[in-house]
Amino acid sequence: MLANQVQERICLISFRHAIRLREKLILKQAPFSITDIDRILRSVALDIISEAIFGTSWNSLDGIDEQKANALSTIMETLHWRINDLGDRSWRNRPFRPSKVLETYCLQEIRNPMPESMLFEWMKYDLSDDELQNLCMTFLTMGHENISTAMSWLLLQLAQNPDIQNQARKQVIESGIFKSTTPPANLKMKLNSLSVLSDSFLEASRLYPSVAVLSRMNPKETQVCGFTIPAYQQLVVSIYDLNRDSSQWGDDAHIFNPGRKCEAWTFGGGPRSCVGKPLSFIESPIVIASILSEFQVRAEKVLPQNMVSFRPGKHELEFVQSAAKL
Repeated sequence: MLANQVQERICLISFRHAIRLREKLILKQAPFSITDIDRILRSVALDIISEAIFGTSWNSLDGIDEQKANALSTIMETLHWRINDLGDRSWRNRPFRPSKVLETYCLQEIRNPMPESMLFEWMKYDLSDDELQNLCMTFLTMGHENISTAMSWLLLQLAQNPDIQNQARKQVIESGIFKSTTPPANLKMKLNSLSVLSDSFLEASRLYPSVAVLSRMNPKETQVCGFTIPAYQQLVVSIYDLNRDSSQWGDDAHIFNPGRKCEAWTFGGGPRSCVGKPLSFIESPIVIASILSEFQVRAEKVLPQNMVSFRPGKHELEFVQSAAKL
């Protein structure tokens, strides 16, 4: 788990970037439509995680630090092909220089970490430069990719379920979190009051887990459902199918229903569960709450596409000025 002071800091960072996003959307003057909300939320998540790790944001939402953002985007594309590798192995012959851009940047930050950054906290554990660099790269890559994907599916599911969206908006307005562009002193406590949004996040993540498939290796021979699995066998588990198993979730397992209380396998489990889970539980509700505080969103059903994460496919999200504003 993240230390309390780190959680508080990420709450504040997320709030600032959520306000920036909301202001950019307001400038578009509703009603308007967006067909790339997933890309936009990836930029927001990248700005949050870069500031959390290093103490300074890359400002990718404004297109300011494009070199590092583009390098990270290329790395994510290469990771996609390495993960899927479905016959097209052309990626193996591509020069893989973008990682050098980020590795050099990470080493520079390691030499002079900013106080209160996650990197500064990590350095208290006597880790080597390589270990610190790997931590930075892990959180930069999957820490923005998976969280932004979770945000996108949360917003899209609320857009397709207006009654639940209205309930979530009511709680956001009553909490007063976004009544001002200055974060409230008790931001984290107010965030805990957004139960509809939190439940909706868990349910959207159940239906559309950022990572649809996990692989693990069993260290010894194991019996599962009458089958013998030899030692050191690579096992592939479909989180997507587990989370929609009607024997566990009922006949309406494919339906968005935030009232469920059973915890899904979205973030994995055990010592190798998703390291970004605590971040996701903080960032996603804050960013989506900022949108709901200003807009009513609408969308038709969206199909997923399996990139590095289980991203939304082609979509159009309609933004209308909310009648129930702050």
